[in-house]
Amino acid sequence: MAQRWRLADGMTLTHLENGGWTLADLRRLSVHELDEENGMLLDEALHSTSPVPLSPLIESAIESGMIVDSSNITNPQEGLHE
Repeated sequence: MAQRWRLADGMTLTHLENGGWTLADLRRLSVHELDEENGMLLDEALHSTSPVPLSPLIESAIESGMIVDSSNITNPQEGLHE
């Protein structure tokens, strides 16, 4: 079964050796720091294949476009005509 959520294009989530997480937006050249608990919550949501209750953090990430529903991926070739 496929994962429900994925990071938006240009986003990376990294766990830091000394604890905590970074969420980088490579398109806007910005980095967001997350504490250990919120980073784990986001990482679990991204790797889960079963529905998980949406926390305020996950809802906020969805609303901001940082994470997107994997089932809504469109083929970039769609709409192109030869």
